[in-house]
Amino acid sequence: MRCYVAKAGKTTLTGGWSQCMKWSMDKVKDDSSLLVKFHVVRAGEKQARVIAEISSDGMRVVDDGRYVALSRLVA
Repeated sequence: MRCYVAKAGKTTLTGGWSQCMKWSMDKVKDDSSLLVKFHVVRAGEKQARVIAEISSDGMRVVDDGRYVALSRLVA
């Protein structure tokens, strides 16, 4: 099972794809200079992979995104 993590500055949301996407779009709509990074993590993994970046220009899919320690995202 996969879980998604959306991170905007110091604010983080963990949940499903649609929940994180809606939250990300709302954050960017409120502050157009904000960049939201979208991560995916699978059960049992300790690292999350960046899969997309959401900005005022829209969503950009990141192929072969870098891995980030889950402890850094949730903390």
